[in-house]
Amino acid sequence: MPVRRKRAGPESGGLLSSDPSRSALEECDALLAALGSAGDAQRRRAHFVNLSIAAGTAAIPVLLLLSTQYLNFWFGKVLPAILASLTTTAAVLLQLLKPHERWRLLRVEQAVLETVRFRYAHKLPPYKEADRDDRLLESVVAVAEATNNEWAALQPESAGAAELLQAGH
Repeated sequence: MPVRRKRAGPESGGLLSSDPSRSALEECDALLAALGSAGDAQRRRAHFVNLSIAAGTAAIPVLLLLSTQYLNFWFGKVLPAILASLTTTAAVLLQLLKPHERWRLLRVEQAVLETVRFRYAHKLPPYKEADRDDRLLESVVAVAEATNNEWAALQPESAGAAELLQAGH
């Protein structure tokens, strides 16, 4: 059975999995790839939850209409109740997990790092001097730290999550 490696990213606790044998540019590219991959996952999650809420909410009146002609108990009571519960759960998860905010954070940090990479590749300041590789590594670490700090701020707090769940929002 193959061993599955956990992808480095905010969801696994960190973005920066460094390898001393890699160049500064390779480190930058590795972080860019991790940001892109994690951003894609958050985008998919956000779109899925939004689509689920919209589809579930739109289906309830259709089921109620169908219940006037077919399977009154199932289409009129059971399925609408299940859909209402599922869409409410999806809305609560959306508020707790904040996939839109996480997606935005990852894309912003990816854009920052792409700008850094562009400046480095074209030897623009501050990557014009002899210590350009060290400066690039410092920038990569700064972006990783900023991403992890902002990611941590988006984590739901126990008290806030409990309050949200009790309020039924």
